[in-house]
Amino acid sequence: MNDLRLTLLEAQRDGNFLEVVVQSARGEKDNREHVTEELIALHNAGEIDLIDQFIRLHNKKNTGPDFFLTRNLFEKALPHLNAPIQKVMECVAHLVKEAGQDMAANWTLNSFIEHCVADPSRANEALSLIKNDPDQWGDFISPIIVAGTRDDLKYYFAETVNLASHEKIEIRKRAVYALGRINYQHNSELLNEAIDCLEKVVARESDDHLLGNSIKSICSICRPDHSKSGRAIEILNEALAKGGDLALHAASEEFGFNINELPEDLIDIIMHYLMRVNPNNKGTLDNIDYGVLKLLERDDPNSGIEFLENLLLANAESLTLKSFDSAIHGILGSKTNILNKIITRWLLKGDRVLCEGIREILHSIHGNDLVVELDTSELSQAESMQYMFIARKTIGYLFFKPVTCASIIISLMRQTNDLDLVKELGSLLFDPLLLNYSGSLYEYLKSQVDNESGETKTVILSSLREFDSYLEGLKSVGRIPEMFSSQDHRDAHARHLNQLFSEPYKEAMKNSIVNLICTKSLLLYGRKSINYFQHPTSGPQRTELELKNHGTEVEFPRQEHLDPFGLDYMLRLFRAEKQRIT
Repeated sequence: MNDLRLTLLEAQRDGNFLEVVVQSARGEKDNREHVTEELIALHNAGEIDLIDQFIRLHNKKNTGPDFFLTRNLFEKALPHLNAPIQKVMECVAHLVKEAGQDMAANWTLNSFIEHCVADPSRANEALSLIKNDPDQWGDFISPIIVAGTRDDLKYYFAETVNLASHEKIEIRKRAVYALGRINYQHNSELLNEAIDCLEKVVARESDDHLLGNSIKSICSICRPDHSKSGRAIEILNEALAKGGDLALHAASEEFGFNINELPEDLIDIIMHYLMRVNPNNKGTLDNIDYGVLKLLERDDPNSGIEFLENLLLANAESLTLKSFDSAIHGILGSKTNILNKIITRWLLKGDRVLCEGIREILHSIHGNDLVVELDTSELSQAESMQYMFIARKTIGYLFFKPVTCASIIISLMRQTNDLDLVKELGSLLFDPLLLNYSGSLYEYLKSQVDNESGETKTVILSSLREFDSYLEGLKSVGRIPEMFSSQDHRDAHARHLNQLFSEPYKEAMKNSIVNLICTKSLLLYGRKSINYFQHPTSGPQRTELELKNHGTEVEFPRQEHLDPFGLDYMLRLFRAEKQRIT
């Protein structure tokens, strides 16, 4: 410890104090604790002015000490430092500003709160500074109120209410936000006064940011005490009705991060207004995404499914399921078959944005096509005409997932006793599915025959026999030279495809992690590559690596070659179909 003290004092004289502090704190956790203890002791003894030292810290890349690592040492020491409050506030404001837009920018304020709690006079003095110069010190309203209410709840609460009516709007914003951060210690009288204050604020204010702070505060008050939700509904409803994107973003934060703690009636109000979300506000959409995930994780996920569905339908022209990647992972990872329920429900509705959402979910699965079993509870009220509607929608949107398409159609066949309908559904297995995919789909249907019974099994076998007969008919014609393009045309097409794929490959490899962990070599010819590596004891070692073929297989629909326009028209027709309402 004596050596460390001498090192720090010498660094102060040499002008590289912060660099030496960070260097001394690296390594074991105990190192950081020892350095922090020594910094506190040196400062309080008057040998080093830590406030003066840390106010010189700047967030500059590649120059000076690591900003956040260095600032963290100050944060640990601050609650124990003795210093004039104004000087401390200047340093804290500087460090928060230097952090920029980083998510950890405001962490220093938590240490400032503890600094004020350590000596209640500090909060009182800081509050006087704010009143005398609100423009300069307004950002400290919330931390000072939080610190002050730990010692004298009624006094600092009254000061907060007064500031909520301040002539300057920036002060009002911060005071309203502070109302939600106060620990009311279950004081029902003060809670009611806080709600009264928020009611007045929302009634008279129109600033979007201030309304957003009101939303966060009323939700914060209701989280530990659901009995206040009755009055909170009116405040929340009025604030969201008057507010714009900022108010909606504040509501989305509550929905995304505190949904499991909020009263259900408040959640309903928030979900109602989230329907008008601006699709360009990615941060708001991300918050909604987290909230939907938490709804889907509940024992009854129906509220999450319905909200997600209604949100997509309300913004069908500007919003897709791509914006909700957390919800997609939640759907795929659910143990309650949410995927089957969503696929069934959304195919039955047939809206473009919902069916494209199904496609987005299934395209996020890598590897073999997913086998889907439709949810019987969703099909219980469906009519026979709707079964064909679902099957055609499935082909229209999931045509390039043939095994998934076939599994959905077979699932529909199992759910009906109408033999004519089973045959009609089975005809889709042959045309257009088997006519376009004779690989994985054919093998899936062959393997599925043993798992089926009755008319479903008969129809699948009939489709397979019809396809076998179709192939025999094609082979019986023999080779017709006129049906084949010339070698020159095929070579030109191959070069064209190679160029099409090479450009995206080069673009993808620019930022690929492969470039960081691997070296690239170009082999012009040969059957193996030879490399040398340095062995620690025996010197250079030769290694030989045999070159082998590797590749992947993508099954392409046959009609894409024979009749691409006819195939495209059919799929568009299936996607555009609507149910007839009688």
